[in-house]
Formats: sequence, structure tokens, C-alpha cells
Amino acid sequence: MNFNLNIAKKLPAYIVGVALVTGAAMGVIGAFETSSYMRTEVESKLVGILDSRKSGLNLYLKSIEEDLKVMSADLMVKEGLVEFSSGFSRFGVDAGQGLQDIYIDRNKFPAGEKQRLDMADDGSFYSQIHGKYHPSLRTFQEQRDYYDVFLVNPQGDVVYSVFKELDFATNLSKGKWRDTGLAAAFKAAMSKNTGDISYLDFQPYAPSANVPAGFIATKVVSSSGGTLGALILQMPIGKINGILQGKEGLGESGESYIVGGDLLMRSDSRFSEETNILKTKVDTLAVQEALAGESGIEEVLDYRGVPVLSAYSQINYNGTTWAIMTEIDKSEALESVSELIMITLYIGIGLILLMGVLGYFLSNSIVNPMNALTSALREMGEGNDNVEIPYGEREDELGQMSRAVTQIRENSAEKARVEAEEAQAAQEKARIEEENARKEEERKEQERKEVAAAEEMERQQTENERKQAEEEAERQRVDADNAEREAREQRIN
Repeated sequence: MNFNLNIAKKLPAYIVGVALVTGAAMGVIGAFETSSYMRTEVESKLVGILDSRKSGLNLYLKSIEEDLKVMSADLMVKEGLVEFSSGFSRFGVDAGQGLQDIYIDRNKFPAGEKQRLDMADDGSFYSQIHGKYHPSLRTFQEQRDYYDVFLVNPQGDVVYSVFKELDFATNLSKGKWRDTGLAAAFKAAMSKNTGDISYLDFQPYAPSANVPAGFIATKVVSSSGGTLGALILQMPIGKINGILQGKEGLGESGESYIVGGDLLMRSDSRFSEETNILKTKVDTLAVQEALAGESGIEEVLDYRGVPVLSAYSQINYNGTTWAIMTEIDKSEALESVSELIMITLYIGIGLILLMGVLGYFLSNSIVNPMNALTSALREMGEGNDNVEIPYGEREDELGQMSRAVTQIRENSAEKARVEAEEAQAAQEKARIEEENARKEEERKEQERKEVAAAEEMERQQTENERKQAEEEAERQRVDADNAEREAREQRIN
């Protein structure tokens, strides 16, 4: 940069330059702050949705426990379990096959609707008991949206189920399904104290065509404390999905889901037409952190390989740990941020241009008067004390400068006048002194002449006196000679 430019060029350049730099800095800082603020808002919103879904899921899981406790303590369930066990025993050694034949194979309702049969027409005591309790238990299952409800006697016989799948009337201790989640839930419940809850996480469940199933169970006891068996609920996948699959606040790409300790989904994605449970693996940092007991938000590649903002936390349910996730595609989540950044940048550019124009006119409002004052000063420097000093009427610093220059001009003129008078006085004084010196010189010359004349007169007088003395001496010598001659002559004579 050429720093030798005059102010008329530098000041507008500086003002416009500062305006541009300031505007650019404000734009960049504003965009950054806006981006940071908006991202924080997006993340806070995502965490808020996660907390809401987690709270909703916990409340629902708690309600399942309450259902289990209430139903296990209900007199109908206790009496029903006793009577179903009795009816199962009366059916004989082939009770399991016989009851499946009546309530599954010969059931007039199609597969998936077997629960609609209230009582078979075989005339058995079991069917009478079934007709007595099944409508109420089916109503409970439908209203609470459980997949199935089981009553199991202490020996492990599934003496009742609402849905009548292949696990109905089988033995969970030694039968075909002894290694299933249902059997494990039964065994866990029977090994625990009264009122304790046992939960078996989702696993493929063969009697339900390998659809993932989770079971929650508790022991049922008589009023005297005797063990009557177990009440088992097959977890409602649809209800859990309903809680997690809400779209509110998640736009087009957001979703919530849960993941088990094996990194497989325990709920379905709202975007999948097929079930994701126990099929889709989600091995992300966010899931790992959640399973480790942490909560937070990370930017990760999700199970589809798509960059997402992933809010995560942990759910502990009767000894089972899940990671609960709420995610949204990064592109959608930050779309509003990008738009706001662009708006901020456009505003910044507009402000830069506006500041530049204002800076230009502002600099000219300073530079033009400065140029006029400079021109006036230049003329004053060239000796024109009558030059007009503009802008003296202004009240700002330029007006003060103008009045100061005017004062300088007036002071300069006064000084010149005084100096001229002093010069004239000095000249007059010099003339007088010169005249006096001339007269003094003439006087001295006259005095010298008079002294010289006096000295000449004195010299002449001295010379005359000398001559007179010499003449007198000569006369006296002559007289002496004459006298001596006369005396000699006299002696002669």
C-alpha cells in the first residue's frame, strides 16, 4: 500500500476498507455464531425428543409391570389358573395334543384369529372353564394391546393362552419349547419371590413364526401363599413402536428406536416396511456410549451409512439394558442452519455495501472541506491574506479548524502589520542614527580641522619663536662677536 497518498484518497479508502473488513468480520462471526446457536438449538430439540420418548417408554414399561402385578393379584386370575390347571389335568395324558387339536386345528377361525373362539363344543370341563374366563382375559389382552397372555401351572404346562399359537398346551420344562424365551421367563418367575418381575428380552420366537418376542412374568400365589403358577405377558411390539415412531419434531428423516446389548434393534424403524427387530445391527459410537451408561449427542453414520445427529441414552428394564436413540439426518437437521447462514451472509453483504457507500459519503463530507481549507492555507502561504476561509459556520471540528485558520490569518496579518511598522521604525531609526553619525563625523572632522589648524598655528608660532630665538641667538652671537672684536681691537689699540 502506498502510504504517501493524500488524505483525500486515503481517508475514503480507509473508511471503506474498514467498513468492508468490519462487515466481513461481522458476517463471518455472525454466521459462525448463528450456526453454533442453531446447531445447539437443533441438538437441544433432539435431546428433548429423546427424553420425551424415553420417558414415554419408561412409563409404558412401568404400566406393563403394573398390569402384571394387578392381574397376578386378581382373584379371577388366581381362580382361573387353578381351574385351568384342573381342566388340563382332567383332559388326560394327551391333554396337550388334545387341546391343540380342539382350539387350534379344529378351531373354526383362521390363523391369527383363533382367540375369537370362546368355548369349544367338545363338552369338556376345560372348555367350560375356557368359556368362563377367556372373554375377560381376551378383553384385557386386546385393550392393553399385548401380543399374548399365558397362564402356566407350577409343572410348566401352558394351561391357557389368549392367542392359541403352537406354545399353547405345551410343557415349558420338558416340552418342545423348553429352550424358548417363554420357558426362560417362566423358570425365572418361579425361581423368584412373590411380587418379583422377570423379563426376557426380545428373541426370535418359533411358536410365533420366529417373530421377535419378549416376555415378562411373575409368580401367582394363593391367599395362603401357595404357588399357583405364573402369569406371563408377551410384550406388545406395536405399542412400543407406536411410542418410538412418532414424527413430531423429527421432520422427514428423524426417528427413534431402541438397541439391545447385541447391537441389534429392539424396535422397528418407522421407514422400514419389514421388521428391524433382531435383524438390523446398529454399531455406532452413540449406541456404544448409551450401552455404557452415557447420555449425549454425536454426529455418526447410522445403520444406513447416512450422516445423522444421534441423541442417545440408556434404559434399564428389569436387568436388561437398551440404548434408546433419537436421530435425524444431518442434512435435514442443519438445513435451517445453512439457510440462516446464507441469509446472514446476504445481510452481511448488504451491510458491507451500505457501510461502504455511507463511508464514502462520510469521508467526502470530511475530505471536501479539508481540501477547501488546504487550498485556503496554500493561498495564505503564497501571501494572499484576503483569501476567504470557508466552513466557519459549522459547529463540528471542521468548523473549529476553519475558525482557527481564520484566527491564524488575522494573527498573521496583524503580525505583518506590526512587523512592517517595526521595520519602518527601524529604518527611520537607522536613518536618524546615520544622520547623527554623519553629523558627528562632520563635527569630528571639523574638530580635527580646528585641531590641525591650531596645531599648525602652534607649529608656526613655535617655528616663529624658534626662528626668533635663532635670530636672537644669532644677533646675540653677532653682538658677542662684535663685542669681542671691539674688545680685541681695543686691546690692540
